[in-house]
Amino acid sequence: MSQSKAESSEAGALTRRWPFLFVFATISLLAIHMFSRDEQFGRTARDVDIAYGFTAFFGAIVLFAYWIRANIYSRRLASRRSWYVSHIYIGVLLVGVVYLHSGFRFTGAISGALLILFFAATASGVIGAVMYAVIPLRLSKSLGEAVTLAELTARLEKISVEADSIARKAPPIFGELYAERLRRPIVEPRWIGRYLTWSQKEMLTAAEDYFERLRRLIPEGTAHDMEMLRPLFVEKETLNFKIARLQILRAWLDIHLPLSVALLACAVVHAISIARY
Repeated sequence: MSQSKAESSEAGALTRRWPFLFVFATISLLAIHMFSRDEQFGRTARDVDIAYGFTAFFGAIVLFAYWIRANIYSRRLASRRSWYVSHIYIGVLLVGVVYLHSGFRFTGAISGALLILFFAATASGVIGAVMYAVIPLRLSKSLGEAVTLAELTARLEKISVEADSIARKAPPIFGELYAERLRRPIVEPRWIGRYLTWSQKEMLTAAEDYFERLRRLIPEGTAHDMEMLRPLFVEKETLNFKIARLQILRAWLDIHLPLSVALLACAVVHAISIARY
């Protein structure tokens, strides 16, 4: 518990600091851009552009490190929330750095491809940030560590086994009704669009209403067996509610991640071509 509170405090502190850090970094970039162009500093425009380019490249590596922290690196280096907030602010700063570096001008095949990938990765990143804001997950086992799709799916399979076990132990009339009319709505998910358009409260209310309609299908003498299925059905709906959101976010990640990798690879090629010529 104390560790979770410490992580929450850390994430909150960093979230509060980032607006000030963002303003400071923006002012610093503008000041460097203005003064570095002055001839008395003895720096050529090419030197400054190269510095911006390397800054953008290492910033992109830091952004990619968020995915490594979330999916590969097992040791905890700050909370996931802290990494997420940093990822967004650094991404916005990099838009400014890339503009100062290139002016968003297509000056060659490699630099043009790099800019296209940068715009695509940035656009997909903005879409992802909006999705995370509009589709809040709240799926964490402990603060900052998301429950995986595999864990949710495994629990769904256990619910199916538990429901079948209850039906086998019930009177034959209930077991037959369960197999013919109840198993599918109780065990299997409904249309994914329902889970995406509902809030969690609306989903739970709809689940209870739907279960009541199913309960009217059974004889009065088997009401106890039907009630034993209620918590399993509600849990199934809750899990599918979460899985639907994870699937949408995973589909987005399948687009954003390859774009980010291609962007880094193209940036390396761009840097090598500049260094050679």
